Amino acid sequence: MNCLTDIQRDPPRFKHGEAPTKCTLSDCDLPHFARGFCKKHHARFLYHNKKTRRTYKDPNEIKIKEDICEIVICSKRGMGSKNIAIVDREDYEKCKDIVWCLSLGYARNSDVGLLHRYILGIKESDNPIRIDHKDMNKLNNRRKNLRCCTQSLNGANADAPKNNKSGYKGVYWHKNAKKWAASIRVRYRTNHLGVFENRKDAATAYNVAAIKHFGEFARLNKI
Repeated sequence: MNCLTDIQRDPPRFKHGEAPTKCTLSDCDLPHFARGFCKKHHARFLYHNKKTRRTYKDPNEIKIKEDICEIVICSKRGMGSKNIAIVDREDYEKCKDIVWCLSLGYARNSDVGLLHRYILGIKESDNPIRIDHKDMNKLNNRRKNLRCCTQSLNGANADAPKNNKSGYKGVYWHKNAKKWAASIRVRYRTNHLGVFENRKDAATAYNVAAIKHFGEFARLNKI
């Protein structure tokens, strides 16, 4: 049979006594179940109405490149675009036998949890410890890109929300003053930084406050 990614809406039907002894997919040696498939691939065909290369239960493809490993991750349904999770070469043995799937942009396994927490040996129940990705790439799980922090510091290393209309983090239009205002949220409390004639001045005020409160975790506005 051809490549697993080929769509076959009408798999062959075999006459009595002519059915193969094993799955007709080239990389599967499981016993034949129905319509040329083993039981696992037959169930997939019925679910997706086409052959799929993998589901979230199949082992991940791992590519070793110098000092890093790239883990190919598909969505839980095994469909759509593939994502690449990056780990250090030294963590290959630790991660290679675990099946990882994509969950809210992170690499995750139902038994061990999130990949970045698993690498650092920090369980999800270990609150209030959070793991911050320095470059904000949820799939870049190299140790040099991970750092432990609080929920507040983790939120500091983030861009402005999508509904932000000023173009700068911590900057918004003050309707009453009819000027641009700046504010920063520290330890679950919002601190107002003043009102300004233009957005850049307000963004600068936010940057100064962010460095003061968050240090290296501050995600600054580009002015």
